Amino acid sequence: MSKPADNLPWVEKYRPKNLDDIVQQEEAVKALKTTLETGDLPHLIFHGPPGTGKTSLALALCRSLFGEDFRLRVKELNASDERGIDAVRSSVKEFASLAVPNGKIPFKIVILDEADSMTSAAQNALRRIIETYSAVTRFIIICNYVSKIIDPILSRCAKFRFKPLDRPAIIQRLHKIFDDQNLSVDKEETFETLVDISGGDLRKAITFAQSAASTCIETRKITSEIITSISGAANPSDVENYFHTCLSADWDTIENATTDLVYAGYDISQIFEILISLIVKSNEIPEAKKPQLILKIAQADGSIINRADPQFQLLGISASIRASK
Repeated sequence: MSKPADNLPWVEKYRPKNLDDIVQQEEAVKALKTTLETGDLPHLIFHGPPGTGKTSLALALCRSLFGEDFRLRVKELNASDERGIDAVRSSVKEFASLAVPNGKIPFKIVILDEADSMTSAAQNALRRIIETYSAVTRFIIICNYVSKIIDPILSRCAKFRFKPLDRPAIIQRLHKIFDDQNLSVDKEETFETLVDISGGDLRKAITFAQSAASTCIETRKITSEIITSISGAANPSDVENYFHTCLSADWDTIENATTDLVYAGYDISQIFEILISLIVKSNEIPEAKKPQLILKIAQADGSIINRADPQFQLLGISASIRASK
């Protein structure tokens, strides 16, 4: 019978268990180690790109503080699942108002992940709860974009920015996981592919690695081709061909190429990233027009995030590329 840990997603199995295991975020780790010594913890905001260790550091801190009482003392919520004001009032308020269990640390902790997805009304409700229960509860607020958190919450928290992880640090962690899983790669560049496709997001890289491992149970050897296939990442050569089509073909051909690229199921944001790189390097587009094109791509990407039609947005970019020659 397999051990329970063997059935865990790798992102959980290999999540750092203590502060020393956190990758790279030295400033935050150093400051929080001081709080472990004093026991005086302020409300915290961890902000920065996904997959940089924000949630892992919050959990490692709580484990170091509470030990065996972790489950009694810590409440985890994902605000993207519970965006409304009712969720703030029911889940957070109920936990925050409970009496603190006996122990050295006189407070509990609420970890609120993806807080930048909360509505303004929900954040204002959260601010009032923070004020009311700060004697017995501390809040660790986690977000990608600190600019989306209201000022009254920001002013009550110590803020830590999590920097993007360096490529060597991600590859080093992946090496450890591969060794533990008895996995190999066909060449060292496979790790580079994994980092590129995950966009520097360690959590995503680990997830892709686990998915890739499930396709090669017998050989235990992962290749760049397997990583690219399971991730659904845009094939750079396909995007490059599309780019040259936009520069040289007639409009009907461009429309058909756009439809084919969208229906290939690639992440449209990755297509835009590759297009930006091609535009920057292109000798066929005047230098003066490159910033305008890149700005249009950024605007199109933002529109898609706000649920605009990807095919329509990509068509607009293709028209701009065609007109830029």
